Amino acid sequence: MAQQEPTPSSDSNPLQTYPSLTSSEPSQAALDWQQLHELADGDREFEQELLQIFVSDTLAHLESLRNAIATQDCGKTEQAAHQIRGASASVGAVRVQAIATQIEQQARQKQLQGSDRLLADLETALQKVKLLTLAPSDVSSA
Repeated sequence: MAQQEPTPSSDSNPLQTYPSLTSSEPSQAALDWQQLHELADGDREFEQELLQIFVSDTLAHLESLRNAIATQDCGKTEQAAHQIRGASASVGAVRVQAIATQIEQQARQKQLQGSDRLLADLETALQKVKLLTLAPSDVSSA
């Protein structure tokens, strides 16, 4: 069954216009919107700014995580995953947080098998959050 592309309405919040971008699994949304709304005190512009900063910072930590996993450095893997987990918890990026938590736990147990798959899942989840920072016209053409 083909999935229809969401169409934005002109008066709606661009963050809530694209529900298909907020879930990689039916049970795991990309963002906890309520948490983000509370953090930004309902200021939609500030929500966008918070998400943009989160994505930018997380991309840097993701590079560190990628390098740590490639070299099987459990200490650095745990540290980078911990930083991503904390930042994602702050903005309500629940899918990113869940995956970072798994990687952090694996590194703490010195068991990095399967971490490449988790890293790919983390990158996908972060990409979904990044798409939410685009203007509606940018998302519909992405």
